[in-house]
Amino acid sequence: MKNIQAIVLAAGKATRFNTGTTKLTQKICGQEMVLYLTKVLAQMKIPTTLVVGYQKEQVIETVKQHHGDTITFVTQEEQLGTGHALMCTKPQWDSEHLLILNGDMPLIAQDIIQELYDKHCATQAAMSFVVAHSADPAGYSYGRVIQKDGSIQIVEAKHFEGDTHEHCFVNAGIYIISRSFLESAITEIKKNEKSKEFYITDLVKIAGDHKKTVSTTLASFDRIRGVNDLQELWAAEQIKRSELIRYWMNKGVRFTMPQALHLDVHVSIGAGTTIGGGVHLDGSSSIGKNCTIGAFSSLTDVTIGDQVVILPHCVISDATILSQAQVGPFAHVHEQAIIKEGERVESFTYVTKHGSHKSSDADLYPSGVIQPVATPFVCATSPKKEA
Repeated sequence: MKNIQAIVLAAGKATRFNTGTTKLTQKICGQEMVLYLTKVLAQMKIPTTLVVGYQKEQVIETVKQHHGDTITFVTQEEQLGTGHALMCTKPQWDSEHLLILNGDMPLIAQDIIQELYDKHCATQAAMSFVVAHSADPAGYSYGRVIQKDGSIQIVEAKHFEGDTHEHCFVNAGIYIISRSFLESAITEIKKNEKSKEFYITDLVKIAGDHKKTVSTTLASFDRIRGVNDLQELWAAEQIKRSELIRYWMNKGVRFTMPQALHLDVHVSIGAGTTIGGGVHLDGSSSIGKNCTIGAFSSLTDVTIGDQVVILPHCVISDATILSQAQVGPFAHVHEQAIIKEGERVESFTYVTKHGSHKSSDADLYPSGVIQPVATPFVCATSPKKEA
């Protein structure tokens, strides 16, 4: 892709979240929402400007932690709509084409952007944008695409009063605009009388009024979903988690209850491993080949070798479990503890780098790891009394 730069709109207050914090730093499968989009743009080598506003310090810090100084920031001091946010970036415009995206799109992939760019260039359009099919009236966050008598425009969701089945395409919030058109058309965007905001979507009608070419591409609705409240955050995370589970299934990992699993995006799992129901795999955990992770265990930032057995209800964080070790059930291993190759950690054992003890025994091992057990571990249970 040549002569293109990206502008990410990330200044909004996210009032529907009702959390008092910016939605862009909310995590989806362990990664901040805004980073899904910025990483896609970085992979495509598209120079990026981020428009920030509400709680901008948190957003800027999150982005800089992962991208350093490769992304430019522009502040929208007063949130007056997407059109106004675009106006704030005018001094940054230096490419032939401007790719403009909403910052709350964690499911977007490179092919959606590439297809839009190809269509935009092939049709020599003044403006191109992505649409998706959705007749669901509950999709209140999406502007509707209205095509009539050869004209096209976008009506924002809050102002749409028509039939969603008749106008079943929604605006995805992904645009490519030719700079030559934008420089002349940006001043024609007028403040909406009802909302007192400037809408970037008005540029579609402006282009049509000037007999300019407007092109569209179609994408799956699930891949262009925005996140405007906690329900939409939940839906987006469900989709992302399903993508991750399918990926690891194709790599030879078995999930006994994939519908009851938490899996972060930076986790890696070796082939032949089985993950039980209710398991949490968080952070940057790395699990080796042919392991068994028992039901309702929680693993955070751990390194696990091959052929390791983690029995149910274990909590392991910031620890290393070497090959052929066995842990649990009901064990707690953390604080940089190391379980050596072939060792076994018994049930109700608490292990840190400083030592370990049973919940009923305060004896510590000076090495900070559990010693080898010669006989297989058997969890004894008391027989139930007859009623």
